[in-house]
Amino acid sequence: MNAVEAMADIGLLGRLLPAFEQVSGRMQYDMFHAYTVDQHTLFVMHNLARFVREATQQTHPLAFEVRKRVRKPELLLLAGLFHDIAKGRGGDHSELGEVEARNFGHAAGLSGTDIDLVAWLVREHLTMSVTAQKQDIGDPQVVHRFASVVKDWERLDCLYLLTVADISGTSPKLWNGWKDRLLADLYQATRYALRRGLEHPVHESERIEELQREALVWLARAGVDADAARAVWAEYPAESLLRFSAAQIAWQTEAVLKHGAVSQPLAAVRSPTEHGTTEVFVYSADREGIFAPITAVLDRLQLSVLEARIVTSKQGHVLDTFQVLDADHRPLVDAERIDELAARLNDELSRPELSLTPARRAWTRQQKHFQLALKLDFRDDEAAGRTELGLVCSDRPGLLAQIAQVFRAIGLAVHDARIATFGERVEDIFLLSTLDGRPLSAELRDALSRTLAHELNPFARNRR
Repeated sequence: MNAVEAMADIGLLGRLLPAFEQVSGRMQYDMFHAYTVDQHTLFVMHNLARFVREATQQTHPLAFEVRKRVRKPELLLLAGLFHDIAKGRGGDHSELGEVEARNFGHAAGLSGTDIDLVAWLVREHLTMSVTAQKQDIGDPQVVHRFASVVKDWERLDCLYLLTVADISGTSPKLWNGWKDRLLADLYQATRYALRRGLEHPVHESERIEELQREALVWLARAGVDADAARAVWAEYPAESLLRFSAAQIAWQTEAVLKHGAVSQPLAAVRSPTEHGTTEVFVYSADREGIFAPITAVLDRLQLSVLEARIVTSKQGHVLDTFQVLDADHRPLVDAERIDELAARLNDELSRPELSLTPARRAWTRQQKHFQLALKLDFRDDEAAGRTELGLVCSDRPGLLAQIAQVFRAIGLAVHDARIATFGERVEDIFLLSTLDGRPLSAELRDALSRTLAHELNPFARNRR
């Protein structure tokens, strides 16, 4: 890597690869990328090279283990070199970069097999990150689709390493324990799918039974009776169990059994979790707009939501979980703050009227200058009686709480939320319905679109 960096410094790398010279010094005008394209590329290659070092075992243990199995490390470095080489050309940089990688491979005399691997990694270098952060990787179908793209273990190993190196090399603030855990979970689930064989996909019922068996092991250590646990699980819709790990299911179950009084809401907090986050679990009678005050409490305590899992039980209780981090992008470790979070939620959810709204905060100068146009995408699931809303916009303080207030004001029920933030860019997915369980009509979609456009536009808000 020292040689490559030296070649870049003196301009030789750009002379050998004209495409690299085109991205040298190219700025990326967003809050997501902290470096120019060529700087980022060199950081990614540096990350790929250091995964072999013993010191990496402490910071990236899975990457350290996976790197040992890589057949030809030089191919991984080539993928790192070419993954963003076509940025700024106006097309899909992954597809254009694949062409550059193939041309280089042929000119360098690489074998067809090696060229295919490098080109595939360049084309798919965003696939694992997007799958892990924007889709439900607890769903066997999601894992099977991803495994069908990957097809073999070598590609999976290399794509995992490239993804970790890419995210780590984008910005010092972007990599955290949550992303580490998401990618590791997807990697492990995909290895299992490939080992089992793509012609033998894991069925939901099989996965649920496996999760319950694992959860019972955890609960037995805590002295929880298996029959009592199964009675709690009888409330869960079968498919909802797929959304949680065995550790989460065990923790939720123990909390519900200790709480006992189903007439009173329960807000439990554990921190830090195996995901490197603070996890909030809410068990309460379902009430109109309950998602809004929960997010408002989290907002007022300056906690950012990384993921929200919304579940309604068969008996009409909410079984909701939120993965959160503090303002410094870390899980809560102070016992007083953890207790305060649980107490504030329990207090708010016990009120006869759920009226708490998010705090108003000023935008930072950076957030005002890096504005993305609001993009909304609706898709109906008639069979489930739901409407999926895809929302893309600029991140800002209290965004999720603002969105939740809009849902409540219009009279919508939230059934799931997938939260994904990429620097200043938010790409969230919500599963919604009317309060009587129907998909959103055209009129409701229009009303929601207008209200979100008004509420999420900082300049419109400042004029009021």
